[in-house]
Amino acid sequence: MRLQHYGLIGNLLLVICSSPLRAETTSFVGGYVIDNGYASPLTGFTIQASTPQFGGGLLMDFDLDKGGGPQIELGILYMPRGFIEVLDNRSTITISQTTLQAPLLFRFPIFPNFSLGIGAFLSYALTSTSNLNVLDSGIVGSAAMKFGFQKSVSMLVDIRYQFGLTNLSTVSGFGTYFYDLQGLVGIVLGF
Repeated sequence: MRLQHYGLIGNLLLVICSSPLRAETTSFVGGYVIDNGYASPLTGFTIQASTPQFGGGLLMDFDLDKGGGPQIELGILYMPRGFIEVLDNRSTITISQTTLQAPLLFRFPIFPNFSLGIGAFLSYALTSTSNLNVLDSGIVGSAAMKFGFQKSVSMLVDIRYQFGLTNLSTVSGFGTYFYDLQGLVGIVLGF
């Protein structure tokens, strides 16, 4: 099952990279990540969301229709992730990773400067707490707004929610999943 997720996303990336499309816009973004998570089958604990952590990266939009229709967004983001499990005895367990994420979204313009996106992401952990896999995948939803400064330069504000579908736990019988809320702000260059 896990290989099917990576195969589908890999095939989509191959189609995008081998097509004659060129990036219509490139965005340099930075922002904060607030994580939550799910760990099972532990009982007697609560999940505490992480403190906001800073990340950033590059996003590229490819027009599918020159008439202002749907776009494909492909990116690479450096994002820390983590949450804290607070046990009944008040001790804590920190679950964290520093990741490179590759989001792939289909973006649909709702208004001239506002769009909604839905897609998938792959994540590779550069650093990680013990007992976690390094590869993650899941779905992502986005709402983005662009504020134009001049013809080819604008500012991007993008709010995203990522829902991890991969069990990151390497311990048999346990499940660990990340759920991320990302707030990105950046400069968009149109070409």
